[in-house]
Amino acid sequence: MGFPSSSGVVVDERGAAAVIALDPGLYSEDVALKAAYWLTDRCHVHVGRSQEGGLVAEIRTKDGREGLELTAACGEFCNALVDFALRARIAEETRGTQEALLQRAFVQLLPRAAGG
Repeated sequence: MGFPSSSGVVVDERGAAAVIALDPGLYSEDVALKAAYWLTDRCHVHVGRSQEGGLVAEIRTKDGREGLELTAACGEFCNALVDFALRARIAEETRGTQEALLQRAFVQLLPRAAGG
């Protein structure tokens, strides 16, 4: 498979499944579940905990294809992890601005006091 050993991607002996260990400092459980969801149309994805308590994702193709299909699915999962982790970070960084804009929008919708 085309992943460096430092990537956390381990493929079983047959090449039928890949297990990806996730760095909890980079990826939350919510991020992992969102990334997994994007593969569910063609892969079986299980997000769980390792014996040590870290997050892991196991990926198997639904049609049983191995090799390139599995490699592509793992690559897409890893890309989705980055995408959703960045979205979560941006949402957190802009939370105050989002709340202020929503508050302002709702205030403008309130009926004005009579005579005011």
